[in-house]
Amino acid sequence: MKRIIPIFTVMLAAAFLQCNKPASRPENKSAGFRFQFSYVEVPPVGGIFKLMEESHAASMEKAIEMQSIDLAMVMVVDFSAYDSWGDVTQSDWFAEYTRVRDDEWTGDRNSWSEWVRFIGNYMHIAANQALKIEGQEASGMVAGAIGLNRIIVALIENNIIRYIGEGTALGVEGETQNIEIQVYSWSQGDDGQVTVATVEIKPDSTLLFSNQTQQFSCVVRYSNWDTDTLTSEATWSVSPGIYGSINTSGRFQPSTSGEGNEKVKVSYQGKQDSAKVKVIQGAPGEMIPIPSGSFTMGKTSTSGASDSSPAHTVILSAYYIDRFEVTCTQYAAFLNAAIAEGAVQMSAGNPVRNGQILLNMSSSNQLKYANGQFTVNSNMGNHPIGYLSWYGAEAYAVFYGKRLPTEAEWEKAARGTDAREYPWGNAAATGAYYNYSYVLKPIGQFHPLGDSPYGLSDMAGNIYEWVNDWYSDTYYASSPSTNPNGPATGTDKVLRGGSIFYSTYYFVTCYSRGRLKPDDIRSDQGFRCAKSY
Repeated sequence: MKRIIPIFTVMLAAAFLQCNKPASRPENKSAGFRFQFSYVEVPPVGGIFKLMEESHAASMEKAIEMQSIDLAMVMVVDFSAYDSWGDVTQSDWFAEYTRVRDDEWTGDRNSWSEWVRFIGNYMHIAANQALKIEGQEASGMVAGAIGLNRIIVALIENNIIRYIGEGTALGVEGETQNIEIQVYSWSQGDDGQVTVATVEIKPDSTLLFSNQTQQFSCVVRYSNWDTDTLTSEATWSVSPGIYGSINTSGRFQPSTSGEGNEKVKVSYQGKQDSAKVKVIQGAPGEMIPIPSGSFTMGKTSTSGASDSSPAHTVILSAYYIDRFEVTCTQYAAFLNAAIAEGAVQMSAGNPVRNGQILLNMSSSNQLKYANGQFTVNSNMGNHPIGYLSWYGAEAYAVFYGKRLPTEAEWEKAARGTDAREYPWGNAAATGAYYNYSYVLKPIGQFHPLGDSPYGLSDMAGNIYEWVNDWYSDTYYASSPSTNPNGPATGTDKVLRGGSIFYSTYYFVTCYSRGRLKPDDIRSDQGFRCAKSY
């Protein structure tokens, strides 16, 4: 499989500025500004965030009239360049950045040049440019990099930072991303009183099934850079309150009668933040029956690789298949049970079965192994398990009396009987239907728009799925018309559905075929199970 890096379009929006006029202590007044950028690739430098026409400041409900803002400095920080972090979550690398900043930085935190020097010592600075703000108008452009970045924003007066904030930048073509950049002042008043600078809700977004709950927390950052993590001391609310509720300690409980989106809000001493919650009915591990009958297998268009040709009619017996990919929580439970029964052993820090490594623990940021138990890292429970060999997928299925789907079963479950291009139909492949953002998302994130005709989620993008078949590029020319199981032998196993890396339109068609050796382990390889009637 070749990695195709698509051109990204990024829409960055919403910098919420908290400002205090010179006084004995910071005042609780704020103003908000909205900047829209589109991402444009400019080889070989990576690209630029170009300010769109008619971008302007948008007044907030509590905005105050500001006399003047002469300059906003913007820095794009590429955290992925910090090798020791690897594929860690946003909260992981921000926690590490905060630790380094608090423990090792002795410079003047009011100096923009000191920020540039400090951050440049630990991460790659992709940009350090200025945006000119005059009244309601803004102009300029900022160099950028594809992928997950941190945006540092500062308002400067006489080369001294008066207000500063941080936010995340990540976008995909065709999507508008509303990125909150919380901007605050850390300076104390003349009386030395410490005040609340910002509050941040964690996690900032989550997906929950009706049988799950989520504990939210409120991280308070004070003007002297100290932090606290609160639950019952903060005030919690949820809107519209149709698909779930939240108690006074910040625990969210989904409804069992409907699915949709909720916004959880936390408030503390006049500051507030919010998080998005998507509620889905059902649970991981749920299986969908696929009826017996025929369907068209293989590509019906002239584009794409020849190994998906020719299109041909296949008849399948009825079977069951997982509605969702197997999650980190499910796989951790399997490993603990299988090790307890002796079906899986630990070797050199990795789980193995019959001498084959199932999961690469040295690379995974999803699970951890300590005191003889596998546990799931924070907020990763509903993400599809990755860093998995074909043997790791097969071992899970066998342990629970299931199996991996055949290539034909996977394609019918994704495609149905109308020979569609994509699981959702023939509409163009956009970010409304599947994930190709280079960052793994929870299962069900694109339900129901991206679902297949049988109601299966995530059969395009996000994570590649191992299936049972050996790979042959000529198999379609001679495969049986009834219940084909693939070649009897081979060197590579088939993967289906594309991933966050293999995400261009062809890779996420229902008929596109990937292949890797069964012991190959990469971050974007997962699976779902099947079972015969």
